[in-house]
Amino acid sequence: MNLKPNDPWREPKRSPPAWGAGDRAPSAAPPPEGETDGFDIRAILHLLWMKKWFILLCGLIGTAFAAWEVSKQVPRYTASAQVILNVGDVQDPTGMRNPVRSYLFSTASINTELRSLQSEDLLRRVVQSLELQNHWEFNPSIPPPPQATSASTLEKLFTTVTEPFRDAPPRPSFTPALGSPEAAESAAVSALRGVVSTRNLEGSYVFLISAQTLSPEMAPAIVNAVAQEYVASQRERSFNEIEESIVWLGERVAELKVELETAEGKVADFAADASLLGEEALVAGRLQLKAMRDQEAELWETAERLRKQISSLEELRRNDDFPGIARAATDPELQRLARGLSRDDPAENALPEFDALFAQLIVSLGSQAERLEGRARDLAAAVTELAAQVSAQSSDLITLQQLKREADAARVIYESFLGRLKEMSVRQGTQRSDVSVLTLAHGLGRPIFTNKTRDSLKGGLKGIGLAIILVLALNAIRTSIRSPEELEAVSGHSVISVIPNGPSRHAKAVLEEIVEKPGSRLGEAVRNLRTAIQLSNVDVTPKVVLVTSSVPEEGKSVLAAALAQTTALSGKRVLLVDADLRRRVLSKFFDTTGKQGLVSILSGASSFEDARIIDQRTGLHVVLAEGGKVTPVDLFESDQFARFLSDAREQYDLVVLDTPPVLAVPDARVLAQHADATVYAVRWNKTSRRMVKTGLGSLSQAHVHVSVLALTRVDPKRMDIYGYYGYGTRGYGLGKYYSA
Repeated sequence: MNLKPNDPWREPKRSPPAWGAGDRAPSAAPPPEGETDGFDIRAILHLLWMKKWFILLCGLIGTAFAAWEVSKQVPRYTASAQVILNVGDVQDPTGMRNPVRSYLFSTASINTELRSLQSEDLLRRVVQSLELQNHWEFNPSIPPPPQATSASTLEKLFTTVTEPFRDAPPRPSFTPALGSPEAAESAAVSALRGVVSTRNLEGSYVFLISAQTLSPEMAPAIVNAVAQEYVASQRERSFNEIEESIVWLGERVAELKVELETAEGKVADFAADASLLGEEALVAGRLQLKAMRDQEAELWETAERLRKQISSLEELRRNDDFPGIARAATDPELQRLARGLSRDDPAENALPEFDALFAQLIVSLGSQAERLEGRARDLAAAVTELAAQVSAQSSDLITLQQLKREADAARVIYESFLGRLKEMSVRQGTQRSDVSVLTLAHGLGRPIFTNKTRDSLKGGLKGIGLAIILVLALNAIRTSIRSPEELEAVSGHSVISVIPNGPSRHAKAVLEEIVEKPGSRLGEAVRNLRTAIQLSNVDVTPKVVLVTSSVPEEGKSVLAAALAQTTALSGKRVLLVDADLRRRVLSKFFDTTGKQGLVSILSGASSFEDARIIDQRTGLHVVLAEGGKVTPVDLFESDQFARFLSDAREQYDLVVLDTPPVLAVPDARVLAQHADATVYAVRWNKTSRRMVKTGLGSLSQAHVHVSVLALTRVDPKRMDIYGYYGYGTRGYGLGKYYSA
């Protein structure tokens, strides 16, 4: 290669990229079949299995600690008493049904009564009756006797851890001052709640009250006091309920009596003011009204018929229809004259006589019609007057009936409440308690000796439980990537290369191992990476390979140098270019005495032959980075850099570009436009999932396809410990194939 300032620059001849410039990177692939993003019980069991020694150690520590604690404890004393719900009947001695007692027999009410057995008020009454605030077991300020011991340290620790998950007791309405009698009493109530336990005997209405104390005489006293106070509180509650009912019923009866008297007074006043004739008279008036209306209609109908008859006769006379008049007239003489006029030779004086009779008939019919109409009008006036009287009587009768119904309803309600008041008054003197004491504790409490084996095992189980919680919590908050499967799930790309750590933390020693031990695990991993790059594009072998990462310290520079060295050792012509102009990490790996770098070559200040470094052991050619005033992005977008890479393609079999991290600067996204393949390095157990997603997303936005994902700086031994079997030193016996 002869790159001089005055030499002509040729346009680069690039092979067609494996990923088109107009295409976008594929989205993340779905998780493999059988895997989900949710709860994976197999993964959790595998994690716990790999942490089995830590979990077992915690269990042994818990067992030993519990055994030590148990050895110091003294026995506790227990006693029990029983109370029973009175289920013989749900009636009082008076024979009246007791709805309160029948309610107590439901399942929900039994659970409620169990709660009330440990209520704040009941326990406070027990504390006051036994003066437990003056007893050392219930008052922390009173020192216990030498022979008594409190709860074990392990129990205190476990109680403290589980306290937030328990049902909180009801808070007092006020906070007593520290050291006051109220504070001592509240402390005794809290301590008593931890001593007393209650439960319902299955299949019965019996409640078992138990207590465990450190003093033998205190346990029986406590359970007896709880049972007696509970029965007394139930009796007091029943009495108060009846008393409140009697007071309320008395007030309600007085109000109803006033309402009844008011309703009856309204009935009497209205009956006195209204002139009612009674229902029989009202019915007779309605019948008379109907008859008068029928008679009125008949009169009008008859008068109308006479008027029509007059009109018909007059029409026949105008038409000289004597036969028709003879048929319509009712007068015999007029009929005779009409028949005579109908003949061809009527009498000479027949017509005047006919007209005189006809006029008399018309006048007679008109007089009848007028008389009928007059009678109908008089009858209509009488009907109107009678209808008004009937309507008024009906309205008054309806109002009176409504007032009577209201008075009757008020009387029924009043008598019902009055009867209920008498019943409650009788019950007040015969009320029995809904619960009673079945058995009381006698003598001293029964000692309970600790089962050392059981308690030791419980301590071991608690230790194992805490260890499991710790392991799962640490794994849940972990954001780094520990396996190729995790990286594939995050990125959506296949992880083809897993690069293990070298024998030393120094990068130069790692590169020396590549040269001195090509058959080592590290050397084989890098060759696997080289093969993956070659197979990333089956049509054209990539010649320009870009190596980048999300953030610094992920091993990308060492990976780029190792890839270049391994390829050079195979007899290929390889050029390694340090394109990280800011950090210039590759200058630490090679002898840079008197050598200039990439900026000098592109600016013409130095020739390529003078600036390049040749590694004598591998034959690798290296162009290092150097500082300058030029902006890296502008430099990589220049025509000079494009021609530099074009010439390098022709002269070398492989060009490896070590670029800055993607999330730090945009250099890698610009340089990736010139590369045939992109290698993305992710540091094992260090780089977070969010960084990987963000870095790959920025490359995808620049239309850059990541050819190979490499998990770098993997610790094989720790990978075995984390349970990723097959990638570490023991996986499937693969270590036999690597040289020491």
